[in-house]
Amino acid sequence: MSPTRLPVRRTLVIPPRGVVGLLTSLSVFDSLSATGRLVVALTDTEPASLIYATLLHLRMRDRPPEDVSEPLCLHRDAGLDFQRLREAGFDEALVLSDRVADVRWVTAAGIAKRWGYASGLWPPGGWLRSLLLRPAVSRPAKSPHWVGDDSRFLLEAMEVPWQRRHTLIFSETWAQVGAERLERAKIEVGQEPIVGIYVGKGDADWKRHKAEGAIWPDIRWLELLKQLRKRRPGWRFLLVSGAKELWRCVKLHEKTGRLHPVIGPDLDLLGIAAVLSHVDLMIGRGDTWPVQLATAVGTRICALFDGDACRLIPPQDEGEPEHLVSTKRLSRLSVDEALDLVTPE
Repeated sequence: MSPTRLPVRRTLVIPPRGVVGLLTSLSVFDSLSATGRLVVALTDTEPASLIYATLLHLRMRDRPPEDVSEPLCLHRDAGLDFQRLREAGFDEALVLSDRVADVRWVTAAGIAKRWGYASGLWPPGGWLRSLLLRPAVSRPAKSPHWVGDDSRFLLEAMEVPWQRRHTLIFSETWAQVGAERLERAKIEVGQEPIVGIYVGKGDADWKRHKAEGAIWPDIRWLELLKQLRKRRPGWRFLLVSGAKELWRCVKLHEKTGRLHPVIGPDLDLLGIAAVLSHVDLMIGRGDTWPVQLATAVGTRICALFDGDACRLIPPQDEGEPEHLVSTKRLSRLSVDEALDLVTPE
């Protein structure tokens, strides 16, 4: 006679939208799964491959084999409605995003326990978000520590032991996919150091954010690449791009004599993460998704930040090479200063 199986607590987690928000939520997935909960994420399609890979590993680690076939992710843009969410039978929901619409989703789905941080008058509708949460947990004061630790107080309210995680988990098969993609771009893994460059979305963004000093123009990236090739002739460079950054990366690719391949627009986020796991250094604005994705696969970064955005850098394990960080406004950061940061002499 087989032993009676205890009821499983089913938990729906709604991470902040975007790649950076997802990566700062990895500790939440790990901590909840370690308590034996069946964790499912409600997300958009774009970052779903990252969440799927992480939750699959945790499900296989913490749940019996028969639970591995249970859904790992529910997608907002795949015909999901309140009825389907209600039929999934969740016991509780943890809302990490600040969007009022996300709390309305879980409320309409009849999920009794709706955990989340209380909001003030900002953003608009924050008072309604706090009213719909059951319970609404007081948000802690702003901390100088890694932003991923902000969810710790929510888990303490749920009586869930905190387990910090800031790295993605994916199989050796995916790591091999990343190596093969680099070889297609004529970059051999394990030879010369590989350096990734993320230049941002485009000149339109430069004009829009010029007053904020939020982005570098093409001419500075071209000069930085030129000087880096002179100072480190053995390094191999690649331009990391998504669909929105493709045109700008192609222009830089052409202006550098097609020396540096563009990698990323034909890959999903899990594929780009697999490529970045073989990169030795990733250079770019520190609050952008490729730089944050690089930290999540253990790659050293050179982060060009503006002020307290440094909270986005996760803590490093003992013995890891220290990240290179500049907090100077990008509009005031010269090429020589960036060059000295990347290659101190």
